[in-house]
Amino acid sequence: MRFIKKSRICVKDTQETINYILNNRVSVSRFGDGEYRVMNHSGNGFQEPDNMLALRLKEVLNSNLSNHIICLPYAYVSVKHMTADARGFWYPFCGSYKDFILKITNPDKIYYDTNFTRFYMDMKDKKRVDEIVLRLKKIWDQRDLFIIEGEFSRLGVGNDLFDNARSIKRIIAPSKNAFEKYDQILTVAINVIPKDALILCALGMTATVLCYDLARKGFQAIDIGHIDVEYSWYRMGAIKKCPVPGKAVNEINAYPANRDCSDDSYKQAIIAKI
Repeated sequence: MRFIKKSRICVKDTQETINYILNNRVSVSRFGDGEYRVMNHSGNGFQEPDNMLALRLKEVLNSNLSNHIICLPYAYVSVKHMTADARGFWYPFCGSYKDFILKITNPDKIYYDTNFTRFYMDMKDKKRVDEIVLRLKKIWDQRDLFIIEGEFSRLGVGNDLFDNARSIKRIIAPSKNAFEKYDQILTVAINVIPKDALILCALGMTATVLCYDLARKGFQAIDIGHIDVEYSWYRMGAIKKCPVPGKAVNEINAYPANRDCSDDSYKQAIIAKI
């Protein structure tokens, strides 16, 4: 791919990314195709074009906090480890956006892997998935966990992904265009979450900015993205992206038929709705 040959962007791989998070307890903001589209005044299923969000994303991309890392797609370095379907996505994206990516991304900065949360479906060799899952679970092991998520994300509901957390509480935000409620989401988070808790955010591009702002306030906040969907596919042994019962799977436009979740522990964990 011409982009990879031309690019000098440094992106650490998934294993290095997870190890860095574990060893340093840093906050994490992740940039994927959606964030670059918004910065280029476009959008996707999560978020309509938003000039202020584009400015904030560029601010995060160029930031340098000691307690916060920025993740970019490892596809900027190599796609050899990916399935044909995944390569078929990244080739045209990098081809179309190469000039924009190279223009706004600092080649002298060390980045980490956005796809540490996408450890299953796009990987050609799935032999190390079990190991990656175990390492990921160590991030929240025996931590008080606060999940800031879209209305239909329902992270951990119906599976054991977060069973080793000490406790789980949830803040529910809009499933689309969450940045319209950004000030309210940030204010609620700062006011109700203790500093020693771990925050996981699954809120599209809004999470990228939110985790940065929370890091500036002294919290550990990780933009965790599609981890629950990936974990569900992993447990199902899925070979193609498919619906996950009761949850939104934005990439295939699959949403739960029933808006209400019947899981009592999920309902009891909700401390705020925005």
